[in-house]
Amino acid sequence: MFCTKCGTNVSEGIFCPKCGNRIITAAPEVTIGTPTEMPVTPEATVGTPQMPMTQDTPVGTPVENAFSFGIEKPIKKKKKWPKVVGIMAAVLIVLGVAGYFVYPMILPIISPKAYAVSALKNTTSKLANNVDTVITNTDFSAATTPQEVSMTLQLDKLDIQSGTVLSDFSGKNVTMTIQVSPSDQVETGTITLGTSGVSALSVQFYIDASTITFKIPELSSQTFSMDISSFSDNSDYSYSEISGMLGSLTASDIQEYMDQYSPLIKAVVQDTIKGLDTIIDNADYKRTDSKTYESENGNMKVSVYDIVISEATIKKGILAIINNIFNDKELSSYVSLLTLGTGQTKQSLITEVASAELGIDKIQFTVYINNKKEIVKTIFDLNKITGDDAAFSVEFIGKDSIYDYVVTNMSIEGTTAKLIAKNEANEFYYGADVRPDQTTYKDQFLTFGIQGKTQKSGSDVNITIDKMFATGSIEGEDFDIALSGNTSTKAISSVPSKSSSFSKAIDVEYITTTQEKAILTEMATNIPKLKGKLPDSLVSQMTTYVNSELATLK
Repeated sequence: MFCTKCGTNVSEGIFCPKCGNRIITAAPEVTIGTPTEMPVTPEATVGTPQMPMTQDTPVGTPVENAFSFGIEKPIKKKKKWPKVVGIMAAVLIVLGVAGYFVYPMILPIISPKAYAVSALKNTTSKLANNVDTVITNTDFSAATTPQEVSMTLQLDKLDIQSGTVLSDFSGKNVTMTIQVSPSDQVETGTITLGTSGVSALSVQFYIDASTITFKIPELSSQTFSMDISSFSDNSDYSYSEISGMLGSLTASDIQEYMDQYSPLIKAVVQDTIKGLDTIIDNADYKRTDSKTYESENGNMKVSVYDIVISEATIKKGILAIINNIFNDKELSSYVSLLTLGTGQTKQSLITEVASAELGIDKIQFTVYINNKKEIVKTIFDLNKITGDDAAFSVEFIGKDSIYDYVVTNMSIEGTTAKLIAKNEANEFYYGADVRPDQTTYKDQFLTFGIQGKTQKSGSDVNITIDKMFATGSIEGEDFDIALSGNTSTKAISSVPSKSSSFSKAIDVEYITTTQEKAILTEMATNIPKLKGKLPDSLVSQMTTYVNSELATLK
C-alpha cells in the first residue's frame, strides 16, 4: 500500500510512518496465522469476541474499521526507525559540512606535522606544475618572429645634485619605434628626443649581422656606418656570432628541440620533486604559533612552524633523486650515455653521497602556512646554520594566487636588500631597495622600481608605465629620477628593407679629414636651430665642442 499523502510504501500498519497519514485499506487486514482460540487479555475490547486479533499488542483508542461496521480495531504501534534514521542523516550532513570547513583549522592541532608536510608538498607540486605549464604553453616561435616595439617615455623628473646636463631634460619625451627580425639578423628603427610632440633630435638606424648604419638628420645630412664587431672586441662572442646563432634557429627548430627534450625535462623535475618530498617526509616539525600575519597585501591567519632538516635527511633525499633518475624508464637511454661518458654508475653515486660530508649539521627555517595549506612566508637565519651574519626571507602574499605577489628580504653583514615582484589583475610592480651598512656608509641607499599595467590581445602586448623611478644617494651624489609612458609589442610580417637614405654611408673608422671638416661645419650651422627644442645648456655644450673640433682641423 502507498500513502495517499506522501507516496511512501507502507507494508503494514494503518498510519504512514513518515507523515502519520491514515492508510485507507480495501478490506480488514488479514492477520498472519489463525489462533486456535480467542485470547483473553485486559486490553481486549469488550463486546467484540469475534474480532480477530493481530500479533501486536494493541494500544491507544479503538477506532472503526474501513467499512464502518462498528467493528473496532486496535491502532498498531508506530515504528520509530524512520525518524531515528532521518535524525542521524541530518546529524551526519551537518557534521560533514562542518567538518569540511573546520578540519583545516583543527588539523594543525591534531596533527601538526601532517599539516606542514602537506603545505610543503603543495609547494613542490606547484613547482612541477609550473615547469610543465611553461614547457607546454610557451610559444617558442615568438623568439624568431619579426616584432615591432614602440615606446614613449616622459622624463618627469631628473634631479641630479651635481647639476649635469641631464637635469635640464625634465619634461622631455623619448620615443622609439624598433622593428626586429631575429631570423634575418636585422634591426631597424628611430629614437626621438622632443617635447609636446615636437621632435628635437632623432637617430635613425639599421643594424644587420655585420654593420650599424645610422644618421642624425637634425645635425647632418650625412649617413654613417661602423663595423659591429667594434662593440664586441672584449667579448667571447661577437654580435654577428650571437645574432647568427639566433638567426639560424627557426621556430620549427626550437619547437623540434622542445618536443624532443621536454619529456626529459619533465621527468627530471618529477624525479627531483620526489626526492624533495622524501626530505619533507623525514624532516622534524614543531608548531610554535597560530596568529594573524600582517603582510603588505593584507592580513591572514597562519600557523607557524619551525622545521629542522638534518644532514642525514638531506642525504636521504639526494639518494632518492639518484634512485628515481636511474630507475626512470623515460631517462634510461640518457642515463646509460651518462654512465658511459663519466664512468659514474648508480651504485658509485650512492656510495659517494653516503660517505660525503656536507659540512652542514642541519638546516633550520621557519614557515608560515595559511588555511589553504600554502606556505606564505619562509625565513632562513643563516646564523643558525653556518654562523654567518645573514638572514633571508621570502613572502608569497598574492590574492588570487599567492605567487602573484612575492617579497624577498635579505640581510648580509649589515647590508639590507628588499625585492618586490607583484603582478595582480593586470597591474604590476617590480622594485628594489638596497642599503649598505649604515655604520660604514651612512645615509647611502638606492631605491628603484617600475609600476604599470599590462593589456594583451592575442600576441600583441601593451604596457602602460605609470612610474619608473630611481632615487638614492651614493658617495655624496643625490639623485631623483622619474619617468612614465607606455610600450607596446606586436608581431609584424617582416622588417622593412634597408632604406636608400642609408646609402653612401661614411665608415667612421676610415673618415677623412676633409669629410670630418665638412660634417662639423654642417653641424655648426644646424645646432643653433635646436634652441627652444633642447635645453640651452646642451645646445651650448654641443656648440662649444663642434667649434673646438673645427679649430683643430684648420
